[in-house]
Amino acid sequence: MSDSQQRPGSANAPSIPLRSKRVTAPPFSPPPPPINQYSMVPSVIPGSAQRTDRSSSSPGRSLIPQQRQHSAESLLSTSTAHQAGQSTDASSMRSDRASSMASTAVADGSPSVPSSIRSTKSSSSSSLSNTGEPLVSAREHRGELGSLEDAFANLNGEEVKLTSKTVQHVDGSTDALQSGVLTITNYRLIFRAANPADSFDLPLSFISSIDKVSTTSNSQNSFRLRITCKDLRREVFVVTKNADQPSQKHFLDVLKAHAFPLSYKRQLFAFDYKGEYSSEGWSVYDAKTEYKRQGLPNDMWRIANVNQKYELCETYPSVLAVPLNASDELLFGVASFRSRGRLPVLSWIHPVSHATITRCSQPQVGLNGRRSKDDENYVKLIHDANPSYPRLCIMDARPLVNAAANKAKGGGYESEENYPSSDLVFLDIHNIHVMRESLRKVREMCTPRIEDPNHFYSNLEATHWLSHIKAILAGALKIVDKVETYKSSVLVHCSDGWDRTSQLTSLSMIMLDPFYRTIRGFQVLIEKEWVSFGHKFAHRIGHGEEKEATERSPVFLQFIDCVWQLTEQFETSFEFNERFLIAIIDNVHNCRFGTFLSNFEKEHGEKNLKVKTVSLWSYINSDLTEYRNPFYYQQPQDSTGVDNVLYPLTTHRYLKLWLRYYARYDPSVKYQEPIEERHKQLLYALQRLTELRDNLKKEAAARRDSNAKNNNNINTIPRSSSNHSRVTEPVHV
Repeated sequence: MSDSQQRPGSANAPSIPLRSKRVTAPPFSPPPPPINQYSMVPSVIPGSAQRTDRSSSSPGRSLIPQQRQHSAESLLSTSTAHQAGQSTDASSMRSDRASSMASTAVADGSPSVPSSIRSTKSSSSSSLSNTGEPLVSAREHRGELGSLEDAFANLNGEEVKLTSKTVQHVDGSTDALQSGVLTITNYRLIFRAANPADSFDLPLSFISSIDKVSTTSNSQNSFRLRITCKDLRREVFVVTKNADQPSQKHFLDVLKAHAFPLSYKRQLFAFDYKGEYSSEGWSVYDAKTEYKRQGLPNDMWRIANVNQKYELCETYPSVLAVPLNASDELLFGVASFRSRGRLPVLSWIHPVSHATITRCSQPQVGLNGRRSKDDENYVKLIHDANPSYPRLCIMDARPLVNAAANKAKGGGYESEENYPSSDLVFLDIHNIHVMRESLRKVREMCTPRIEDPNHFYSNLEATHWLSHIKAILAGALKIVDKVETYKSSVLVHCSDGWDRTSQLTSLSMIMLDPFYRTIRGFQVLIEKEWVSFGHKFAHRIGHGEEKEATERSPVFLQFIDCVWQLTEQFETSFEFNERFLIAIIDNVHNCRFGTFLSNFEKEHGEKNLKVKTVSLWSYINSDLTEYRNPFYYQQPQDSTGVDNVLYPLTTHRYLKLWLRYYARYDPSVKYQEPIEERHKQLLYALQRLTELRDNLKKEAAARRDSNAKNNNNINTIPRSSSNHSRVTEPVHV
């Protein structure tokens, strides 16, 4: 069987028996319904019997008949109730006039939507890469900036550091020179061109490198500046000396000092930014509240406070969930045997089978085959905490060759002889250095525009990017299969337990638990599995550092990419949309918020980020309109409280390059219709229809109560003797 034909039962994914609760993407997705070319809304509203795709080509996209059926029935009942409501008095209908206007908007594609749901943020595709403020322009649809001398709207805490009027921008697609004014603030670089459509801005923390290139002519008076960014774009400027700007060195010094503030002994912009929002993002996640939602503590697991002062493990959170019978002394013994002291702790527990997902780092076995009785006994306690399955599965994210090579550095992996109740599986996910090189090839392929489209797929294959995405998703799917199908507990680790481990635990929890597919749940997941459990954001992203250290790697970007792949296969299962994911990954880079500035929880507290900076979730949660998925359908939970589990298809046939992120600055890569505005209209129409349905249900209930009361009054009247022979039960023919 070819790679494109392999299914979860192949060597690349676990064998999963067909089950009634299984949700899987189909081998073939039908074409989307026709869209009125003169309308901004689809001819089928969300939840109808037909499916509306968000793009013209979507192999492997989810088609969930049960979800569509429920949605269609709800809309049908709404339509029936609406028709019934037309026979009521005129005053009742006038009160629902606004609701009927929403239906009209869906029917005729009218763009008239109340201003309350219109976002003040730019709706263009590349504005996703920036701050979301009105002046943060898009490459395809940049906002009107007025004349070059007009002032721009500063953010709260933003200050102008330099302005140059003799700067030309080199268009990446045509190599044409565009004259304009370049302004450098302590947060961003703003280029205002003579043509407003060519104006744009760039958060300085996006910059990964600045290279000065001499021009071929008049090199004494001008030079080329090549700026390479973490979001894969590359900008080139020609800077010319004049009376207002006599020094090239001063220009470069100002730019580098604010693009790489930590290298120049300055603080990141997040500490200067004083934005105010209606939502408090720092309260989104609380460890004890999340463990309580999972049903902890229980008769097998307890909440431990042994790491309150970070003495057990410096890079772990202060609140941990450990086996009930594990003493604090045992925990310290286990931590001494695990790399960086990152001992196995609980991430997620199944609400029915009590199978668990635990995470840790590699054991320090070394070349001499060192053992630890504390560690072996502790792993046995994790195994005994799940009575549903007699074996514990240890998932090592690394290739076997890499894991064996780590023995020379004092690391290694568990031996099935020393852990007799365990099965060891290697997931073949490569290290951060391989991933960094793969992303570099993606940048070369997509920047400044996708070259040689006739060889797009062969060029994409040469990057190996989708192969890495496939390996991560397939590894997470194996964890899901063990936990859900076989009721087995799973212990996950890589080398240090903060890169590939976070990817695998997070993705498997998304597939297993529908809470993490909501906007709030996804924020909790990131705070828990990434921020709290010590993913090294500062080192992996390189916040404020000029030197490109070897620790930089797109680990978190790969996780977001994998989530996007899931949303493409299961588009009705996620409350958030693509814009939400892009907003998160962009704000990881731009250093405007304090959420992702540290490497672990202890460092987060030492920097006092909750007091000195603003949370990203404050910004996002203050206006969720543009981040909601209009096709989201929240299935009712069954009697056991377990919702459907996602089983994605992980072969290359169903994976795609995320062009709306990696190639979003290529003018040819954009939606051919205003898809985001259409989604807003659908959300508004759905909201109004839901309100109409609820009102009609209340009216129907009131009528039933009134009729029941009248019937009771009638039943109190004495019946004649002839009524005793009347048939009181329904007659079935």
